[in-house]
Amino acid sequence: MKKLLLVAFIFLSFFSNSQAQFIEMPSAGSYDLILVFNSSVTPTAIERLKVELNAIDLGVTTPITKARVWRKRGPAGSTGIPSASYSISEASDAVEKVRGGTTSVGGGALVEINVPTQTPEGGFNLQSAGQQPANPPLATTCRTPSDFQFNATDIGTSSVRVAILDTGLECNESPTPVFSHPYLSAFVDAASSRSFSMSNWVNDKHGHGTAVASIIVRTFKGTAGAGNCKIIPIKVLDNEGKGNLFNLIRGIDHAIEKNADIINVSIVSPDKSAYGKETPIQLALKNAASRNILVVTAAGNDGRNIDEVANTVYPACAQSDNQIVVGAAKCADGKAEFSNYGKGSVDVFAPGVRISVAQLTWREGGTFRWGDGTSYATPIVTGMAAVLRSKLTVRNYKTLKCGILNGAIPVSVFSSYCKTGAVINVPNTRTKFPTCPR
Repeated sequence: MKKLLLVAFIFLSFFSNSQAQFIEMPSAGSYDLILVFNSSVTPTAIERLKVELNAIDLGVTTPITKARVWRKRGPAGSTGIPSASYSISEASDAVEKVRGGTTSVGGGALVEINVPTQTPEGGFNLQSAGQQPANPPLATTCRTPSDFQFNATDIGTSSVRVAILDTGLECNESPTPVFSHPYLSAFVDAASSRSFSMSNWVNDKHGHGTAVASIIVRTFKGTAGAGNCKIIPIKVLDNEGKGNLFNLIRGIDHAIEKNADIINVSIVSPDKSAYGKETPIQLALKNAASRNILVVTAAGNDGRNIDEVANTVYPACAQSDNQIVVGAAKCADGKAEFSNYGKGSVDVFAPGVRISVAQLTWREGGTFRWGDGTSYATPIVTGMAAVLRSKLTVRNYKTLKCGILNGAIPVSVFSSYCKTGAVINVPNTRTKFPTCPR
């Protein structure tokens, strides 16, 4: 039994497209488990554990991480759960911690968009401000755009695939979605899109995923290298911007399956269970690392030090080698008040105040507004990574990470807020990237 690598306890309910299934909320006295077994565990041993736990097998739905969903019958922490079978010291304690983070939406430990998720009051149509709506400047009127956005001449000749795990991307609601957003449609790999949310469609009715995507493709828009960049919309959050931990894992696995080079995750989960080994998210990120995929994740917008156990959020705190965790910087060099931070958890800061983002066409006409948040700082880094990937002949997350972090400029105010004590800087990255190991 000790060959069981990981067990995470979580109430679970999900619905996605025709390849998925709907799992009803567990009845009183039961709860759901996410399990990941070591590859050496035999089917016989897995069956024996299932019997020992008095559990029902609800299926294996992530082909890469191979996370299983079991329904445990009986109260959490009952004698039917032998602690020695798990990688956590006290199974019942883990269950209670996850329960403590639940809400009524979707059940269980939710994965939520970094708050605030909406563009601030007073946002405006960039066209009316005299900007070109076909490709407005990425940033903010209070920072120098050339410091954090590459030029068209920086784009290489290799193709790059970026998976966006979020609220989806604007499209029609159909088993064969058509992505028609005027700013984004040319970049979408429709065949690889997928929904793992409570919605059956990839369509973004929230707006967050569409906004994030518009930041990532900005450098490629309207250039000769536009065809080099493809985005893969993977909907893991519903139309209210909420979901669950399991569907986030499924989204990461799907990105791996669809050969993504980079995964953008502007999402945090409040899962604070103290596992003795690795959380399900950490295992999923490790699987991405084994395929040389870079994962760029948001630090979150709680204004907290996420190095502290009480403030742990995932995937920001997963500490995977193929990960860049991004905090939000304000206009003057300094941490945005809302941004999470952590000398041991956050890698670097990027602009996260007054970022130009595309809106939904059916709701706001597809125009642009300013938005704040680590949700928007994160895709700025992802967009940088996409340009750097286009310069490589083969995928290598270490090379991308080296270019971005070594190219960041140290600023004294950030010395206690992140590992590098620095803010991203494109001109310096141009200089440092050629020296990074291939």
